[in-house]
Amino acid sequence: MITDEEIKAVMAKSLRVPLGKLTDETSLFDLDVDSIDVFEMICEFEDKYRVKIPNERASDFVVVGDAIKALRQVLA
Repeated sequence: MITDEEIKAVMAKSLRVPLGKLTDETSLFDLDVDSIDVFEMICEFEDKYRVKIPNERASDFVVVGDAIKALRQVLA
């Protein structure tokens, strides 16, 4: 089972932010993440976990927990 911390580590690397800044409630806006960054993060998830996250879901990613929830849903 993939842990939230493992997912956050992928996010931190992809978004180029310190892992310690990522909590479930951390706003992507507060991290200065734009739509291209979110798209690249989704691509990173897809490559690493061999899943497909629909592009429409990108707009649902407001806080870190949203990305974790979306990845968990496609992994289920």
